Amino acid sequence: MTFTREKIVLTAIGSVVALSFVVFAVLFVKYDRAADRNNEDAILAYAQRAEAEDNPPLAAWCWRRLTALNPFKAEYVDRYCHALVRMRNFRMLATYTNDHPASVVLTDGEKEVERLLAKGVELEAAFSNELAAVCYAKATNLNYYASVPFLIDCEARIGRIGAALDAARAYIKRFPDPTMALHTAEWCALAARPDLVDETRRAVPATSGYSGLVFGYYCDALNAWIKGDKASLAVTLKEIDAGAFNTPVARLMALESAADGDNPSRVQAAYWKLAKCQRLFDFPERGKAAVKRFIAAHFPSGLPIVELGRLADMVLDGGHADVELLRISLLARLETGRLGGGALDEAELLYPGDKGLKKIREGYERALAETH
Repeated sequence: MTFTREKIVLTAIGSVVALSFVVFAVLFVKYDRAADRNNEDAILAYAQRAEAEDNPPLAAWCWRRLTALNPFKAEYVDRYCHALVRMRNFRMLATYTNDHPASVVLTDGEKEVERLLAKGVELEAAFSNELAAVCYAKATNLNYYASVPFLIDCEARIGRIGAALDAARAYIKRFPDPTMALHTAEWCALAARPDLVDETRRAVPATSGYSGLVFGYYCDALNAWIKGDKASLAVTLKEIDAGAFNTPVARLMALESAADGDNPSRVQAAYWKLAKCQRLFDFPERGKAAVKRFIAAHFPSGLPIVELGRLADMVLDGGHADVELLRISLLARLETGRLGGGALDEAELLYPGDKGLKKIREGYERALAETH
């Protein structure tokens, strides 16, 4: 694969765990700021050490700085371009090679990484996640920085949260990417490990800026969720901008918190958000359970039956089969005069002999007799 000033052909291979691939200059560059920033030999030493330690973001920053200090040294340009390849930051590589007289030919190792990642993506699309994980694992041996996020995401899809969590914890210690830290904190919460949530929080400290501050609030919410501290969870979620976190875990947490309140509209909105996202683990069942818990807490006199029936219909229309929710739905229709015999017949076929349905049948027949 060749990148030239005249024409650039790029193959984009997407990862479901989307990393920003920014250059972490502030986090990684350790040379003395009081010294001469333009000391070419010093920066060259850092660049070489970054490559030896397999730190592509730092290597890319150093080589880029060196190309600015000595733009006519071809080695600096070449090493910078290959650092971008190692980061898989093909967008920045395209911009650079378009703006400078540079060309890049991928090495055999770089081509193999791309082949393995492409094969893994292809296998995942065919629902062969186990085989995809094998491809990603091989790729990590060749390019840890770029390949581990693919492997982590694949392990999570398979349901091997422990493996995903172990890999992610090690990764963010070396490369504290906020997106990866977010997923790691959530996996720690799913594993019911508040200690690991706190460990992950430290990877993106509040002092790093707004994102670090908000991430800290989110970790507080996760810990409250783990511990079942409903009051703290509700308070902490209010501290977080509604659009700041939109993952399946965040949506489930918001729904379960809403289900502990008294607002059916909040429960409805939170349920729909969860239903529309990627279906993970037992999240659909947990979403249904949260709605059922809310209905049970407000039945028979806490809220109008019509409101509760609307929530029951929402879950049933989503493909869930549940006799208790079905009873609530039928009772709401009976209360408003919308219940028909056909709906009752169908319910009784699904759940023959159910005592609750029998009572609804009796109520329906009484109402029918009163109208004649």
